[in-house]
Amino acid sequence: MPSGLICLPEQAAVQLRWDPSPEPGVVYRVSRRVGTGSWDELERTWTSTEYTDRTPVAKLAEYAVKAVDAAGNASEAA
Repeated sequence: MPSGLICLPEQAAVQLRWDPSPEPGVVYRVSRRVGTGSWDELERTWTSTEYTDRTPVAKLAEYAVKAVDAAGNASEAA
């Protein structure tokens, strides 16, 4: 499971960073939601521990990152 997720708002973007999953060979699923709405998947097979949301919403948003192993098992969200 990734941990230590931080969100750094910038002008016209939100920079996300997190600690890597201890399990080797995972990809990351990056999601965002506004308020209590549904989660929108921004990336499904991201390999880096940094991501830039270049289309941030003008409202308060929540981000989540899950690690996904080769078998398709997803971790809890960071």
